[in-house]
Amino acid sequence: MVVLLLSLFIFLGIGVPIAYSLGLSTTLYFIFFNNDLLQVMPQILFAGMDSYTLIALPLFILMGQLMNESQITSKLIDYCLIFVGKIRGGLGLVNVISSMLFGGISGSSVSDTASIGSILIPEMKKRGYPEDYAAGLTVASSTMGMIIPPSIPMVLYAVTAQESVGRLFLGGVFPGIMVGVLQLLITIWISNKYSYPREERDVSLKIILQMTLRYAYILFMPFFSFFK
Repeated sequence: MVVLLLSLFIFLGIGVPIAYSLGLSTTLYFIFFNNDLLQVMPQILFAGMDSYTLIALPLFILMGQLMNESQITSKLIDYCLIFVGKIRGGLGLVNVISSMLFGGISGSSVSDTASIGSILIPEMKKRGYPEDYAAGLTVASSTMGMIIPPSIPMVLYAVTAQESVGRLFLGGVFPGIMVGVLQLLITIWISNKYSYPREERDVSLKIILQMTLRYAYILFMPFFSFFK
């Protein structure tokens, strides 16, 4: 036990990432005290990675990265603005709606915060929103990435508990929408209370149809995750 803890603190102290520190310290413990386990360790490691369901995790992360690099996040924000831009605090509403759509694509709250926050927080500050409000709203709305499918935590839970991923995804749709609607109502109330600005946008049925057709491939991306 002393070797295990001492090696762990040494690895952490010299800057080795936590995951590698845990693995290296455990390997050292087996080398010194239980050589038999070293023979089955490769089998255990491979069995942990050999999961069809877990393949979805890196693909969700890759999808989020591709969205960032291809400027899809900016297109999502432009599309949301045509519906809620003229409402007081419209940029805050765009923040919530974009998080609902992006969370349904990437499955990651962290990816949601990093991508949408990097665009909307500076823009909200520039247009007169308090910095703490912009940051708080971005973080709060990004939590829907854990509820609205596809959700990386749901996949991990399904693998651990041997539950159906599809059923978990279906079970997260309505709670995720309810959380989003509640956040929209709270955002409207706060925006009216503190007189946050409106966005000047020309909105017509023609513009809505044009934008919907132009960005249809983005809007339907969350539904693609249900198909294997």
